[in-house]
Amino acid sequence: MVMTINIDCNACYRKVKRALLNMLDGEAATEEVKKSNHVLRKLEKQKQNQVLDPHIEEKFGGGRLLACISSRPGQCGCAD
Repeated sequence: MVMTINIDCNACYRKVKRALLNMLDGEAATEEVKKSNHVLRKLEKQKQNQVLDPHIEEKFGGGRLLACISSRPGQCGCAD
């Protein structure tokens, strides 16, 4: 079974953007944790590859996002 749903993403936009792009939307970081040079290099390398598709970012900005949820026959659950 395949179902297409409409997600209101106004409430989760900042949270998702922070998680995917590691950004704080203009807020200053209040607590800095000291990290080793190895960890800093690793984070910088990961940050270079983190790019959100412009079409998806446009949909987040508009406040509506479509998602396709599928399940196997006999299986049930929830989409969190």
